Amino acid sequence: MLRVKENKNSYFITIDKTTRLNALTGDILKDQLLKIVSRSRKKVILSLEGITFMDNSGFDHILTVARYAREHDCSFRLCDVSQEIYELISLMKVNMVFELKPEKVPAVS
Repeated sequence: MLRVKENKNSYFITIDKTTRLNALTGDILKDQLLKIVSRSRKKVILSLEGITFMDNSGFDHILTVARYAREHDCSFRLCDVSQEIYELISLMKVNMVFELKPEKVPAVS
């Protein structure tokens, strides 16, 4: 489900084979991301390119990873966030938890 590209300072992660983050896909995503975050202090960047739907469950899974990363001194960033997902994050008033932009942004820096 995830493609991971690793360089010296970061992991760049893309989501394959789905356009939805929900209870079914979110558990797998969370488990894989937590493994990456727990084994490294590198920056972890998750691209949401192609994700057109996110329910509460999918959102909670990403929030869990963001909190875990913060607790373990790991930078966790979202990029390539669609306008719809950005609005959802803003409506839930947790846009300060994530480093993100609604438009495409260069992820690896």
